[in-house]
Amino acid sequence: MRRAGLFFLVVLTMGLLHRLTAAAPLPGRAVLALGFLVTASLVLGAWAETVKVPAVTAYVVTGFVLGPSWLGLIRGDEVAALGFTGDVVLAATALVAGTSLRLGALSLDRRSLLRFLGATALGPAACVALVMVALAHWFPPTAHEPFGDLLIVALVVGASAIASSPTLTIATTGAEQGFAQAMLGANVARDLLAAALFAVILIGAPLVSSPGAYDSHGALRPLGLLLGSVVGGVAVALGGVCLARIGGVASLLPPVLAGVAIALMARLLHLDPVFTGLMAGLCLIPWTREGPLARGLGGIFDTLRAPLFATAFGLLGAGIDLTDTSDLWGWVLVVAAARVVGLYAGGRWAARHEVRMDLARYGWVGLLSQSGLILWLAAAARHAFPEWGVSLQALIVGVVAVNAVLGPLALRRVTLLVGDSLQRSA
Repeated sequence: MRRAGLFFLVVLTMGLLHRLTAAAPLPGRAVLALGFLVTASLVLGAWAETVKVPAVTAYVVTGFVLGPSWLGLIRGDEVAALGFTGDVVLAATALVAGTSLRLGALSLDRRSLLRFLGATALGPAACVALVMVALAHWFPPTAHEPFGDLLIVALVVGASAIASSPTLTIATTGAEQGFAQAMLGANVARDLLAAALFAVILIGAPLVSSPGAYDSHGALRPLGLLLGSVVGGVAVALGGVCLARIGGVASLLPPVLAGVAIALMARLLHLDPVFTGLMAGLCLIPWTREGPLARGLGGIFDTLRAPLFATAFGLLGAGIDLTDTSDLWGWVLVVAAARVVGLYAGGRWAARHEVRMDLARYGWVGLLSQSGLILWLAAAARHAFPEWGVSLQALIVGVVAVNAVLGPLALRRVTLLVGDSLQRSA
């Protein structure tokens, strides 16, 4: 009760200052808003942990409730002004998520792992795409469109169902070993697959879409920027390794400084900071298992883990704009439910094909979370298909908002149930 009272006190103070500072310069208001957002997120997160709710869920909810989509105590221009700060912490979190991947510690044979990943990726994609095709004539943006456009919408929404959230996974579990490590690996693989499938759909869209429905400039530009994120991530990783080897200055590349470098690169070149950070982390895996670089990467992040997560996911929640989703909530729930059915079906199929372990029985639950990359891909789809891209993006963002809140809850529960190790079922 004390923490709940403190949270409401912070919110009331924030509401008072919100009125008093309405005419203040934007930089000052943005800093004040960030301070209150992080404070409120940390307070609510600490209370949430006492009732077995992941703190990261509280961070996202706090940002959404206080942000422009609900109470408006954090204004839209303040969220935009804090965008670089959000990019820095999300990039740092993605970097650590990438470097934390240790598939060799899972004691899983490659065939079983690939079968599980394939089933839990294709299952939700196929299920969501089939639902969208079956109900396309009732979906407002495509109700009177030709079949080619209906197919593109179904494929885009289906591809979005594959995308997951390595950053939410590591914020929820730490992903140190066992089942949590398997979930981190699966989420990383699913994000990479979603990005690749999105690229294929955007390239092939002109073959089936109607005239005027497809903007080649709006589609090809995101594809180039996606490849740029890969190159940028590799460049950051190589830069960190070179610094460490030249002068033993691994401390110059902790996640926060790497996040600043990635965020600057993302702003200048219009890249996705989360995907760039993830690629940098994956490239750094061989050098972060031990030694000074590993200590340089992990030290500051471990020390500031809670405030970094509160900043990253509080701003993520505040930045979720559901204005265009107000008329599509029924469709959001339909797509979210179809994704759950697809994940469950994929996991059960894997369980019947020699993946006889807790990963197959419960792993699909740990794959519900979504954030980060998929929001960027949804924006790309909006520009690629200007005729109905706004509604398409709104639908995907609504599904992401639901999964960003419910996903960590499900992952925490199943992680506690399974424990640290993956055991074969009887």
